[in-house]
Amino acid sequence: MIGQIGKVTILENINSNSIDERNNVTSLERVFKQGEEYRVYTFKSVGGKGYYGLGGGLFVEGTTAVKYETPSKAKLALLEQLRIQAEKDKANEIFIPVKSLMQNPELPNGCEITSLTSVLNYHGYNVSKTVMSDDYLPKKPFTYKSGKRFGPDPYQYYVGNPRLHPGGWYSYPPPIVQAANKYLGEQGSSIRAIDISGSSREQILNHVKNGTPVLIWNTLDLGPPKANSHWYLQDTGKYYKAITNVHVVVLNGTIGDKVHVMNPLVGQVTYNADAFFKSYTQVGKHAVVVQ
Repeated sequence: MIGQIGKVTILENINSNSIDERNNVTSLERVFKQGEEYRVYTFKSVGGKGYYGLGGGLFVEGTTAVKYETPSKAKLALLEQLRIQAEKDKANEIFIPVKSLMQNPELPNGCEITSLTSVLNYHGYNVSKTVMSDDYLPKKPFTYKSGKRFGPDPYQYYVGNPRLHPGGWYSYPPPIVQAANKYLGEQGSSIRAIDISGSSREQILNHVKNGTPVLIWNTLDLGPPKANSHWYLQDTGKYYKAITNVHVVVLNGTIGDKVHVMNPLVGQVTYNADAFFKSYTQVGKHAVVVQ
């Protein structure tokens, strides 16, 4: 049985214990205090004494200072269902081993190019995120005239510089595709970056099922996009409303109702799939594959 197998209530103050792989019991400084309740996950018998495992490597001896209660039949049935579902999820798990690559500290606003670089690395190309950013990513800074800020179209250029904070903004897929294909072309590669923006959730997941990681544009916390800044486009003068919480990650697997993601701010994580694809849709369904 995985998960909780019961709970203990502390009737009198009692020291915690640790138990090593050879069943050596060590009394610890931490004291479980009267009235506290803990979930029990394991039980060990050592030297004729019983110890309840409370998680985190902590145990409490089953003395009169402790009251143990088993879960209800309903709780046990639920735990068994969860165990069975966890086994099914694990059996159907997809995980593409894209190595974690952090954008910081060199590229505080470089989630797009860092995510791309991690995928290029996955395909066997030993290139750094800074080389991709400095030498291949099309970038363009802001200009100012008559009190107005003018910036590039993020479908044509990365806005600003990923090395700068503040001073770096974002781009949508076309500049990332351009950077990837310029690099891949120089390497004589037969693979190319492809803008698959507009793809449905099912289409995106089919790429993952076929072993292809996908760059996904969403938001930092998977919440709604915050379009609370602006500039005027340098080529047309048109007013452009900018999203300030856009973020780019690599979708590299699925497990149950979650997705595996290489997030260049935190590394390998899982997110609720519904929340992940809702954010993808709200930002505009922007995505790129390299294949």
